[in-house]
Amino acid sequence: DLVIPEHEKQRTLQEFWGYCLWPEASYKRGLMNLGETDTGKSTVGRTLDQLFRPDDIAHVSPKRLQEDKYAPANLEHKFVNFVDELDSHEINKTNKIKEAISGDPMGAERKYEQAYRFKPKCKHIFALNKALKLPRANNAFWNRWITIVFEEQIPEDEQVPKNEMVARFEAEASGILNWALDGLDRLRDQGGFTIDHSVDETYQ
Repeated sequence: DLVIPEHEKQRTLQEFWGYCLWPEASYKRGLMNLGETDTGKSTVGRTLDQLFRPDDIAHVSPKRLQEDKYAPANLEHKFVNFVDELDSHEINKTNKIKEAISGDPMGAERKYEQAYRFKPKCKHIFALNKALKLPRANNAFWNRWITIVFEEQIPEDEQVPKNEMVARFEAEASGILNWALDGLDRLRDQGGFTIDHSVDETYQ
């Protein structure tokens, strides 16, 4: 189960799920779920399976996006780029991930095909134990991230087995969709997320 007691974090998470349904990257934000093992930060990713087809979801890390010339093409025509258990690795350059989050036109290339440019529309969600290792002075990078910190670990005897969790999500698929749509409505009414960004939490 999700363990996010703070009301503002619940609202923001709901808004971001709604944002994933929006066909534009107009709010120029990505989501980082930070937390230790068994805090529920990765479980939220399973809700994506109820909102999208597998072909609608990419799994491209920031490091791969920056260093692999073929990686940007994997974001084309996707709704979400979700990376679970991301390593807090060193990133020396951030221009590609900033372009991707902002929906700016970016270069892409597929093997044996001519290079081209496209405008990414997918939303980026990363789950990790520790924040990415990058100088705090890089505000243009950090300001693109919303951080949800999962602080409460779930006791082992209260954890739901994966197959049971998947069955629960499947049974509640319509409810998850309506929940996300409510978040999208609020996001558009507010003109932004309840928690816009938090560099202090994202950078550790």
